Amino acid sequence: MHFSKDLRVLVLTHRCAIANGAGIDESSGSERHCFTSDPLVALLWFVERYAGGDPFDFVVFELAVIPRGVEYFLHGVRALSPATKIIVLVGARSSLAIKVFAHDYHSQLAGM
Repeated sequence: MHFSKDLRVLVLTHRCAIANGAGIDESSGSERHCFTSDPLVALLWFVERYAGGDPFDFVVFELAVIPRGVEYFLHGVRALSPATKIIVLVGARSSLAIKVFAHDYHSQLAGM
């Protein structure tokens, strides 16, 4: 996955997710952070950057599996920054499911 160098991308990786970033070619304006267990910790990274005046064009959320509570993260990002695109990468690199989320998170998560 390649992002243009002028885009701001926040990559949030679950500690047991894809070890080397699923082949994401990050732009110079990218940040990568790893969180441990709760998706709400990832939301705190986004809120901290957003409150500091750092809007992102994309948030990439890398997960090994879809954890309980991930919809709160998705709703939080959408509520704070409706223009931010959310990409969720789920699974091992060989069987990666990629989803760009719209507003109906519950049915989209169920379909992964």
